Amino acid sequence: GMKSGRDFAIDPRTSPGTIYLAGDASVGNSGTVFKSVDGGKNWREANHGLPVAKVTAIAIDPNNYDTLFAALRSKGVYKTHDGGKNWTAVNVGLPNPGKLFEKYGNKILINHFFPDVIYILDKGNGIYKTVNGGKTWKVIGKDLPKAGFNGTIHYSGSLTMDPKNSDTLYVGLYKHGVYKTIDGGESWRKISPPYIRHGGAMDIDHQDGNLYVASVPEGGEEDITNFSFGIYMSRDGGVSWQAIHRSEE
Repeated sequence: GMKSGRDFAIDPRTSPGTIYLAGDASVGNSGTVFKSVDGGKNWREANHGLPVAKVTAIAIDPNNYDTLFAALRSKGVYKTHDGGKNWTAVNVGLPNPGKLFEKYGNKILINHFFPDVIYILDKGNGIYKTVNGGKTWKVIGKDLPKAGFNGTIHYSGSLTMDPKNSDTLYVGLYKHGVYKTIDGGESWRKISPPYIRHGGAMDIDHQDGNLYVASVPEGGEEDITNFSFGIYMSRDGGVSWQAIHRSEE
């Protein structure tokens, strides 16, 4: 049976929905990816070609719902063209796969307009990019603080893409706040004030383009000086910020 999952992806064409779940592949759980075609009532393994490993991120191509990518712990990136029936490794250009995707909360971002442009956040390691649908990858963000990646655990570390422009991305880092790129990851600059200590969960509102960032303490950090934790919003791409976790005075 299915024990637990760490990420999921939904095919919005059908009702009830088709759902893919990234499994833990723990003892008694051979399946690494599970699929439900009835909105989650029943699940079956959809993992032919996948090694048994924890799947720490999964994403569905918004342009072709039968194409998915999965990040497997210590194995690398895998792709399916047929809704999870068959998977193949797409690891060319990635660092040593044995060291990849060891933490939870990794993220795969597939562009809505250019589906061959994909970014992956590998917590603890860095960011990977492909412009050819996973045939080859390169490591981007070499000018980002390495310590910001190394420290990421539960509540820090995130990546989000501007829904209207795949060259604009924001990354959240441990003890280093939020950085932004406008050239597809070639160069980055810090956009967050000091009180946003960790860049945590992040998203952009597709309607108005507002950026939301959660900055909360990691374990044992609750009383750090000058660390104001909560949720912050920027309406102007990170130029100015406002706290939205408390009412205006």
